[in-house]
Amino acid sequence: MYGVTQLSVTEDISLITFPRVSADLAFVTEVFELLEEERINIDMISQTAAQGLTCGLSFTVSGHLVTSTLEAIGRSAHAHAELKPMVSEGYAKLSLYGEAMREQPGVAARAMRVLLDGGVEIRMITTSEVDISVLIADIDLPDAVEALETAFALPTTQR
Repeated sequence: MYGVTQLSVTEDISLITFPRVSADLAFVTEVFELLEEERINIDMISQTAAQGLTCGLSFTVSGHLVTSTLEAIGRSAHAHAELKPMVSEGYAKLSLYGEAMREQPGVAARAMRVLLDGGVEIRMITTSEVDISVLIADIDLPDAVEALETAFALPTTQR
């Protein structure tokens, strides 16, 4: 239904946010390169629209990588005083996938409505033509999975 063929779940996700950093692409690239050097894989990325010369930047990492992520960022703090990360833990990522989503309007709207009606707060959303991923609190995971499986007529997700 709606072109969705699969729901996947990734648990133990942490959200790292920099509320006000340089909107310069060179700066954002440098932050990501720092993490690459430490072999830290970032996943969901969200950057707010620039407000003058600054923007908000958030990304997720696996929970076991938070300490090494903060250490890597800390090593550049002398050059970038604006790097003051806020860390939130206790999240899961739900990803709806389907090749037919490419031509199917309304998938994101349906997913958001289902989660909203279930009292699930979405912390972050990333999309592509064939994938919609949402970051939610761990505590909401069972209800969110059940609601999305029902709404999109998906088989039960193995966790």
